[in-house]
Amino acid sequence: MDGDDERPLHPALADLTPEEAAGLVGNDDAVERWLKRKGLTQAPPRFFGVIARLAFQVEEKQFDIAVARQRAARRSPANRRRRDLACLRFLVEKAGPSLPPRLRSVGHLCIVEGLSIAEAAKRLEIAPSTVRTHIKRLREIVRRNPHVLVPRD
Repeated sequence: MDGDDERPLHPALADLTPEEAAGLVGNDDAVERWLKRKGLTQAPPRFFGVIARLAFQVEEKQFDIAVARQRAARRSPANRRRRDLACLRFLVEKAGPSLPPRLRSVGHLCIVEGLSIAEAAKRLEIAPSTVRTHIKRLREIVRRNPHVLVPRD
């Protein structure tokens, strides 16, 4: 332990918040204003180390919040549906010839052309429940065989 750590903290630093410290780091004008407000003519001992540590806490908290938001966004149902739709579209467009004909036609109409289940059922002259079943099977293919979604050169 070095001698600096054993000295008590200056009273002006005791009530310094992490957010306030973040505003002082690298901002000489803000430091001067803070010193004037505290009635100081120069920075107290360990001042810059203390504000750096406090400012780091703010940065760390903001980073944690950003990471949590990204994780939540990836897990959101809307993103999951978009990702599923993109995978299905890729499956139908690129792996289409290897799919059974009925699955391929339902996939093309619903996924690529964007028709509703009722419209696709009417065009193919099958029941809407059958269209739903075929879409469900396409999703199962994607989930069971993610390697099919890797583009081949």
